[in-house]
Amino acid sequence: MKNVGTPDVLLSACDGTPPESIDGESEYPIYVALTDPDDLVNFLDSIFEDKNRKESWAKRLSDLVFFSGGPFLSPNPDIYFGCVEPILRRRNLARDSTTQILLNCAIFQKGATGRAKPPKDYATCFGTDSYGVDKWTGESAVCGKWKEAAALRLETGGLRVVSGFYRDWRRMMWERTLIDSVFGVVGALREQKTSLADVAKYYGNEVGDILWEMTALLRGCLAVTLLY
Repeated sequence: MKNVGTPDVLLSACDGTPPESIDGESEYPIYVALTDPDDLVNFLDSIFEDKNRKESWAKRLSDLVFFSGGPFLSPNPDIYFGCVEPILRRRNLARDSTTQILLNCAIFQKGATGRAKPPKDYATCFGTDSYGVDKWTGESAVCGKWKEAAALRLETGGLRVVSGFYRDWRRMMWERTLIDSVFGVVGALREQKTSLADVAKYYGNEVGDILWEMTALLRGCLAVTLLY
C-alpha cells in the first residue's frame, strides 16, 4: 500500500515476482514480512543469487521494507522480528535509503470472523515537558525511502509512529533490542517464574548494570550511542 485505498498484493517469498505496477503505480513499497531469520536470509539469497529471480528483483531493492522489533508481549508470539541488521549488512541493505520499520505493539490473531483486532500500541506517555507537551517513549518508528507510506500504514492501524533518519531509527532499534534481551535474560535466570513486570519491579539494578555494559559495547563495536 502506497496510499490509503491502494490494494495490497501478496507475494510468495519463495518464488514471487513483483508486478511492474500496482493500481497504476510503477513504484511501491514491498513489505518483507518474514519473522523467521532463516526465511529472511533465504529470501535475500534467492533474489540476489537465483538467476531466475535476480533480474526482476534488482530494480526493486530500494523498494523493500524490512521489519525489526515486534510484539514482545503479544498474544500472538509467532510474530517477532527482532534485530535483522546483521542479515541486512550481508547484502549492504543496512543503509540510509532502505526503508525499515520498528514495531512496538501487540498483534492479535484472526478470530472466528476472519478478521483480527486492531494492534495494541505499546507507546507510553510519561508526563509533559516544561512547555506542557506530552513526552512519549516506546513508539514504533520508520525510516528510509518509503517512510511516509510505512508510517501511514501504521497510523491507520492506530499506532503512534516516529518518522526520521536512519541514524535515529537505528539507535531506537538497538535500544529496543537491548531492553528485550536483557529483561528476558534477567527474568529467565530466576528459579521462580518471573514476568517482565517482575523484572522491572524487583530487578531494576541488575537490568541497569547490564544495559550500561552493553551500551559501552555498542558504542565501541557498532558506533551506536544510546540515550539512556
